[in-house]
Amino acid sequence: MGPDIRFRNATFDVKKEKENSYNPGVVWGEAILVWLRDHASKLTDVSDIDEEDHGNFCSATFDGQRYSFVGMCGADEPDVWHLVIERKRTFKEQLLGRGKTTVEDPCFTYVKGLLEADPSFTDIEVDP
Repeated sequence: MGPDIRFRNATFDVKKEKENSYNPGVVWGEAILVWLRDHASKLTDVSDIDEEDHGNFCSATFDGQRYSFVGMCGADEPDVWHLVIERKRTFKEQLLGRGKTTVEDPCFTYVKGLLEADPSFTDIEVDP
């Protein structure tokens, strides 16, 4: 899994999120992905947002590379959100353990910069 950006955002409300059929009432994540789709102009070919067992996900292209984005918020901390960013790797890269997404990745630094520039995002931390 790629680096995790942890943050708070008072404008995101889990009560307004669609129910996650994998873990109803336990995980959410659509709000951060909608925000990302609407504010990250350098992301192209953004897929539809779908659900997964940890929250919600989508994919997009940044500078010719395909990335996955997972948005998460759990019932244990409903005011803390997570955004995980991971570059799609070839089978060979995965097999050899190469090309993992790091905090120096251009897409990661771009998205993190967007969050830091928006005053609605607070307590931003990164778990590499």
